Amino acid sequence: AAEVVEHGLGECPVVRYVCELDDEGNTTGIVEPLIPPQDRVNQTTFDLLTNQTFGAFGVRWAAGLAGEPYIDPETGEVLKDENGMIQYKPMQLSQARMFMTDNPDARFGTLEGTPVDGFISALESAIKTFAVMGNIPPHSLLGSMNNLSGETIEAAMGQTNRFTHMLRTSWGDGRVDASGA
Repeated sequence: AAEVVEHGLGECPVVRYVCELDDEGNTTGIVEPLIPPQDRVNQTTFDLLTNQTFGAFGVRWAAGLAGEPYIDPETGEVLKDENGMIQYKPMQLSQARMFMTDNPDARFGTLEGTPVDGFISALESAIKTFAVMGNIPPHSLLGSMNNLSGETIEAAMGQTNRFTHMLRTSWGDGRVDASGA
């Protein structure tokens, strides 16, 4: 159970900091509106990394090849399965090996990798959206501004400076003096 204790300060020692307040008294913080764009950045990054890992590189394939057949060490005969098909040893794949065949039906090819350009563009767009919604200059998250003058950097930081000034102005000096003065 909660215990009621007299604090003796003369006024409530809790200060309410409001970032955005609508006409019905509902408040919105700084972080909550950034959750959906952050989720988008996270999902796009995950998609990019998944594609990079599993689909961005070409895959070579071969069809109609058979490895070396299994030979019975006692009889010297080729081993066959219960259906009468020759049993083959698994082929040892390596970048250092060349595969050739005299089978006219054998085919070789490459499955092209998925391009990552679209994923990278989507990630940059998601980061820009996050930055704009968070009143952060997009270049500070993308690292896209190089060799700029101080005036240009100051102008680019204008949005963030105005936002932080608004917060300082609306919040003011929220400290409560414990002495009551």
